[in-house]
Amino acid sequence: EFHEVTGGHDFQPAIKNRIHFWYYHKFARIPKEFNLTGCVGCKRCHLVCPADIDIQKVLEAVMK
Repeated sequence: EFHEVTGGHDFQPAIKNRIHFWYYHKFARIPKEFNLTGCVGCKRCHLVCPADIDIQKVLEAVMK
């Protein structure tokens, strides 16, 4: 898993906390600090989204 580190420690054991941290980091903190999006187009978010939302397409529509 992407959230696991050496030694098996899990900093965010609840899935909802991992999603919140990821979203905040990619789409709130990075844009605020660096004036650009944290999205790199890897599509990992779309692959794991339980609602099958393509977040990259949503962000592209929002930016228009």
